[in-house]
Amino acid sequence: MRAALVAVLGGGVAASPPNILLLFPDQWRFDWDGFHPELRIPLSLPNIAAIAANGTRFEHAYVAAPICAPSRGCLASGREYDRANLPTNFDHDYDLSIPTFFSALRDAGYHTMVSGKDDLDKATQLGTRLPGRSGNWSGLYHQSELGFSDGLRSSGKDDVVDLPQPHELYGHWLSERTVTLRDGSTLSGWEAHRACMKRPETCTTEMFRSRACAAAPSRPPSTTRPRPRRSVFPPTTRTPR
Repeated sequence: MRAALVAVLGGGVAASPPNILLLFPDQWRFDWDGFHPELRIPLSLPNIAAIAANGTRFEHAYVAAPICAPSRGCLASGREYDRANLPTNFDHDYDLSIPTFFSALRDAGYHTMVSGKDDLDKATQLGTRLPGRSGNWSGLYHQSELGFSDGLRSSGKDDVVDLPQPHELYGHWLSERTVTLRDGSTLSGWEAHRACMKRPETCTTEMFRSRACAAAPSRPPSTTRPRPRRSVFPPTTRTPR
């Protein structure tokens, strides 16, 4: 893999090697890029247009798997689905015996970073489901082994709220933010996100006074504790169905 990267970069790390920015959002259709006016979808994506104008557009590229972790495992390994050893979302984490192209870039002199959901440790939720690591939500689990020099790693939008309390970086960040309901009461960003993901029928734009979240006072991880707040669920919908 390193040899392939060296060939792409022109025989070695140049004086000014190209920057590489990879955007990997979920459920982003291939034609939601602003370059398909025939769809008549009013998309205004000036940043995407600028990136395309100054970079390279691949018009016939496709992912090797249709679901989260396997797709990202294929990308990280540079392998086809059948050889990436990450067949499903929650069976196991990325196979660290397979070098990643992030590691190859780092070995070639790049400072590699990841932000958000990479899903390479989806099964263990960034290690937080392993014995003795439930309180370690730094996101550093396997970060170096996967080839990242730095990062802010989090779970996906559903996995963030699959437990009653925050268990990873983004959930704890949300818990330190406050949203205001139209009746003037407040609740944490974590509760608002969990309500919208678990009970979307109870979560509407009319419910909130503002879409902006105000930062609450930060607390060290060692002293972070769940705080009782007003539930976003109306009393008639609080019983699990």
